[in-house]
Amino acid sequence: SEQLSSSLINLIEKHGSEAESKPIVRDFFESAAPSEAVTAWEKISLEVKRNSLVPETEPKHLVEDYLPYRRGYTAARELRESLGLPDAKAVGAMGKFARSIDLRGLSFVNRQALSFDKIRAITGQNEERTLLVSGPKPPSGGAQRFLEARGIYHALYSGHGPRLITDATTSDQQSARAFAAELLAPATALMTYFDEHPNEEETQVVQNLADKYGVNQKVIQLQLQNATFNS
Repeated sequence: SEQLSSSLINLIEKHGSEAESKPIVRDFFESAAPSEAVTAWEKISLEVKRNSLVPETEPKHLVEDYLPYRRGYTAARELRESLGLPDAKAVGAMGKFARSIDLRGLSFVNRQALSFDKIRAITGQNEERTLLVSGPKPPSGGAQRFLEARGIYHALYSGHGPRLITDATTSDQQSARAFAAELLAPATALMTYFDEHPNEEETQVVQNLADKYGVNQKVIQLQLQNATFNS
């Protein structure tokens, strides 16, 4: 409608120039559908204020690599190694894991009102350094763990305040997805388990691994496919 177009133009004129300095703004314009952009930005801005998310955090150094997924994988590998976490051992409760990496904790905030086409959640740290992930409740525990792991990536490596977790195929979002997959379900351990159970049905092996590592079967399948492709 003419009114929507006018509102959207005003939104772009007001915040478009901030995309370079404020990653959450860049996340938004990379993923928001025009038809819901104005309402989405109002709700996102309100959630950031409601959760008192701090505007600046200092990110850790990321390994240089022109492939986003490799940056994410490498960051996850290095983080697990720094914590002495063997590949065969699953990451436990996400709140406890967050405390092991110098965050005060991690909380998922169920906000059904933040249900948008390609935006999955808002993530950022509050003044107490608790990592918050706000969005609609994912359909499974595994999906929530994956979303929270993506939030951990943004907290540690992309920093610079609140971020959006989206379905965009941008460099940052690809790195975050790769990080979450490798952090929660290390590919080498999956391949080892797969090789050690040659007589089991593949679907059962995938289910066993999904149960062990607390992720959806799709994560296991993609990790195995990527490991086979890159071997």
